[in-house]
Amino acid sequence: MIKKKRLFYLICLIPLVWVGVEYGWEFAFACVAGFFLLLGALKLWKMTASTHRLAELQALQARYGWDAQAAALPRREAPQQQWNFVVLGDTRNNVPISRALYKRARTEEPDMLFHTGDIVRSGTPRELLDNHIRVIEEEGLTFPVFCVPGNHERGPLYNFAAYKALYGSERFSFVHESCIFVGFNNSGKRGVRDEDLEFLEAALKPPSKHSFVFLHIPPAFFEAAFVLDSHRRGFKKNAGRFHEIVCEYNVDEVFMAHIHGYASAVIDGVRYTLTGGGGAPLSPRLARQDRHYHLLNMRITQDGIERELCVYRDGDWIKRDVAT
Repeated sequence: MIKKKRLFYLICLIPLVWVGVEYGWEFAFACVAGFFLLLGALKLWKMTASTHRLAELQALQARYGWDAQAAALPRREAPQQQWNFVVLGDTRNNVPISRALYKRARTEEPDMLFHTGDIVRSGTPRELLDNHIRVIEEEGLTFPVFCVPGNHERGPLYNFAAYKALYGSERFSFVHESCIFVGFNNSGKRGVRDEDLEFLEAALKPPSKHSFVFLHIPPAFFEAAFVLDSHRRGFKKNAGRFHEIVCEYNVDEVFMAHIHGYASAVIDGVRYTLTGGGGAPLSPRLARQDRHYHLLNMRITQDGIERELCVYRDGDWIKRDVAT
């Protein structure tokens, strides 16, 4: 299969040859020079976009950074018999849908919400301020919101600058009500790095009632369990070791996005769940019944975990319990 970038250059080469034959090769090469000048101007514009309003994001880190979010979690003198958290992902600048999902999340009264990445479309400070933070604040989300970065948070310079300015770090871990929560960035050029696995393993070592892991791109072996084609967008590097770790430490569930819709499967005792129905265009690679906007409401009870899928269609909500 030809990569998109190579296909683009090949398509550009065909009219260039035609221009050379029809109007002369000097004119064709002048067109090439103009094309690269245009690319340079575009790169300069991207560099400017990557820094515009960055200071506004950095000023919000004291409120939205991971330490501040963890400190805002409910503090209870005695363990709760039942409490819940919400998971969603891939909102990607679709503000009407993300508003509906956040509004629904608020009615569930969760202790916190997790976003599995691709919060916005291009990873710029403006998008995070206008299409994420503003929406959260206007919808009155008073509970902590933990977001792992997706590939669309890379930003114009592919360095996650805006995301890191807002949240301070590309990974988090904390304990709440005897449960462990771990999230990290696997959307960079190096995917799941050895240092990420070391971080994950260290975070999962303490004894816990339940444990949950959050990342954006699913492993290829899980993707194979639900997509309708043979193309794999999931990660392969360190996928085996990642699975070994979550199995060894009895992780209850791994939450991911990247492919837009819903899927879930238990592999070697660990549940892997795709929750990428936050507003991005729904994927035809999924079965029709799994192409929907949704969020997951996770209830922690004395008897275990109850999972409720809340599907949003045409302004209406459909709730259904899904396998534990």
